[in-house]
Amino acid sequence: KQVIDLGGGQGNALEFLAIDEYIGIDSSETLINRALELYGSHFWKINIYSISGVYESVISVMSWFHLEDLNKASERVFDILGDSGKFCIATFNPECYYNWEHSPGILEYYNASLQVGNKTEGAPTVKNVTLDAHSMYVHSRIDYENSFKRAGFKNIKMVDMGKFGTHKTGLFMMITGEK
Repeated sequence: KQVIDLGGGQGNALEFLAIDEYIGIDSSETLINRALELYGSHFWKINIYSISGVYESVISVMSWFHLEDLNKASERVFDILGDSGKFCIATFNPECYYNWEHSPGILEYYNASLQVGNKTEGAPTVKNVTLDAHSMYVHSRIDYENSFKRAGFKNIKMVDMGKFGTHKTGLFMMITGEK
């Protein structure tokens, strides 16, 4: 099976996938270099809006909240998937952004963060390593769902993950669909 991992970071997903061909893309030079160091030549520094080729499956873990234009990204995913292609995206659940914003350490994660409208800019720090500066966008569940519908996907499902305490939804959500 052939999979492209959009926003694949340092390639951690590769350890959990039983596939024939994996390609990870990310726009972070730091993360791509780490992925190349860990796993070899399966990684490209490119952003989602510029990808090409045809793939059987698309995955993306914790990166869609970095995308400003969901419609354009969903169209690119539709364009690169083969005739019976499927996608699976895990991202922050927009219904829980309030919890993220008001949890200790979340906004501190973005050094020198600046918030304007639905956008937070900054350079995140993970395990004492400051990564390339980037943005985080707050999109609604409807924004996500409509972007995939507009692109032409069918059988779109959105499932909450990571429920805690008395909160009714999960901190994360998984979105799946097919061409």
